[in-house]
Amino acid sequence: MAKKVIKKSIRKSKKTAAPVSPFSIYWTKQNYYLLFLGFAIIILGFYLMSIGSWDSTPALVVSPILLIIGYMLVFPASYYIKRELIKILLRKIILVLAKVKGNIVSTQKNSYLKGHKLLIVHPIDLENNYIGKKDVVALDFVDAGIGDTVLLVQEGKAVMQILGHRNAPAHSIIVAIVDSFNVN
Repeated sequence: MAKKVIKKSIRKSKKTAAPVSPFSIYWTKQNYYLLFLGFAIIILGFYLMSIGSWDSTPALVVSPILLIIGYMLVFPASYYIKRELIKILLRKIILVLAKVKGNIVSTQKNSYLKGHKLLIVHPIDLENNYIGKKDVVALDFVDAGIGDTVLLVQEGKAVMQILGHRNAPAHSIIVAIVDSFNVN
């Protein structure tokens, strides 16, 4: 007699990620506490405005003060910024100090980049320490060399204004060689 062979099918369970709320990126518990505290103060302000006569002290003095405080809590609560968001915003700084690390030699370029030198630069802080891990390719308009400290613009519209047209595929441009700087 033949034995029945039972094959167990092993299915790989697909793990689906839980949907992420768009507010979880920006909002923390502090945001919600400020928001609900603001709503509670606004409700209290309208309640005090509605009780008693219209010319009473709670209706004319206390209620408007509570409403102003409540609205000051509600609106800033929606704009309360987390530290991670601040870090993201700081990465979007347009004008930075950078150190030239090397140059790029290319035999084929976009026709709008012909005649422009391309350099590899790395952003630095005020103590000449490198910031981050990424190098940047930038157009050189000031004839900078390797090792020079330069001023780098990282914004497409500024590059378009300097070049005089919007056809060049460039995002970063060197606008000055920094001889020295002093920080007080």
